[in-house]
Amino acid sequence: MQLSAFRYTLMLVVQLSLLVVDLLFNTFIHRYLANTGISILLFVLQDIGQLVAIAVLLITFFQTNIFQAGFIVLLFNEFRSTIIAGVGYFLLTIFVQVWTLTNRFKGQVYFFWPDGLYIFFVLHKFTSCLHYYLYKRTALTISDSKFYTDEWINHRINQESGHQSPKY
Repeated sequence: MQLSAFRYTLMLVVQLSLLVVDLLFNTFIHRYLANTGISILLFVLQDIGQLVAIAVLLITFFQTNIFQAGFIVLLFNEFRSTIIAGVGYFLLTIFVQVWTLTNRFKGQVYFFWPDGLYIFFVLHKFTSCLHYYLYKRTALTISDSKFYTDEWINHRINQESGHQSPKY
């Protein structure tokens, strides 16, 4: 299945829009921590956006000839870092949000955080940068026509079978 220019452009715009929305959430969400109701709403919207971004990326993977031919391992090996970073970023986001809201419900003021939360907050921000980079790189790479033709699959299979030692 060849990915048309319009379809690719639409998928790329959706993926990059989801990244921009998540970046805006990460940038401005802490301005609204004083209001618990708004914080919960923004946290839920951010989590939904991250899940949709991961789902759109997986849908893009599912449309490739590599996936349809059953060579999921080749696709996973090619984009393993993006998948791991995306899941790790989502889990860190949930962790920081839950800890922030737990402190808020305990009656602590929103600008006083324990040291552990600061550490996870900084780790979360670092992971978000890594996730944005890898996600954008993957979104641009997956558009390469080699993922939608059989020639690349044949080349990779021949390449991997050539590296294996003969069995006697």
